[in-house]
Amino acid sequence: ETGHLTPSALGVTFVPGKLGMAVSLDMYAWIRIQDTPLLDEAAVTMEAWIRPTSYPMSSGGRKVIWETDSSYWMALVTHGELQCQDSRTGFGTILLGGWTHVACTVGNGGSQSFINGVPKAQSTLGIFGTSTDGAGIGGGPTGGWPFIGEIDGLRIYRGVRTPAEICAAAGRTDCQ
Repeated sequence: ETGHLTPSALGVTFVPGKLGMAVSLDMYAWIRIQDTPLLDEAAVTMEAWIRPTSYPMSSGGRKVIWETDSSYWMALVTHGELQCQDSRTGFGTILLGGWTHVACTVGNGGSQSFINGVPKAQSTLGIFGTSTDGAGIGGGPTGGWPFIGEIDGLRIYRGVRTPAEICAAAGRTDCQ
């Protein structure tokens, strides 16, 4: 069973990506997923290949890769940081114009971010409540916080994947 995808009216196109066809988003585009009990999980792993073309313009801004009604999210924030819940990877970890594998695990023990299969920042914050507005790809479920660039291979897994599984998904061969 899957949610229903409803693209916004403008700006959603598909282009050759890292793994196949990537969704290409501009500042007016996002994909909304209607609310479903499938979004209400106790632990998740979010993974994607991203190729951003801009960073947020303000220090409090973010460019959402995936957000489930503020329950769990993965976003690009100021200066190329990946944010999962409240953990941030650090200045300049995601470059503009190139493909980067990003992943976030969120569960009982908090959250952790991964860049190109390498564990980065951790947080004690887990999932915040349950979804009521659905989810968004490239923006919040009701719009806002637009991701500008391309997203390919987005996967949302039930449960927390291991660092070795995330490393392998990033295409690395040195995973342990």
